[in-house]
Amino acid sequence: MNVMLGAFFMPSLLEELGFRVLLLPHPTEHASPTTRWLLSSLGWLLFVVYHIHPFVPTFFRTPPFLTGAGLLGIICTLSYLKSGSIWMPVVIHWSIVVAWLLIFGGLEKFHG
Repeated sequence: MNVMLGAFFMPSLLEELGFRVLLLPHPTEHASPTTRWLLSSLGWLLFVVYHIHPFVPTFFRTPPFLTGAGLLGIICTLSYLKSGSIWMPVVIHWSIVVAWLLIFGGLEKFHG
């Protein structure tokens, strides 16, 4: 239960706030498609690069993990732009992180 609650706040809520909500224009704002595309690309790039900084565990810097993070970033960006709500990308991000941690062995990587 602590893992599920913790994963809601970090990474899900905080990363979605930083890489999507604060960076991207809200869908009701009349930003040009070029502006949306450029800011979405910048947010995605920052999201992936964030996962390779020197203070994260080394498995975060592996190609499979970074590929998954990149795909997650695309999915969360699209869900935010489509819904206009922070909650859709937060729930998607949280669900994937919790599944990875508790079902697919991700939590073991922190203890190994």
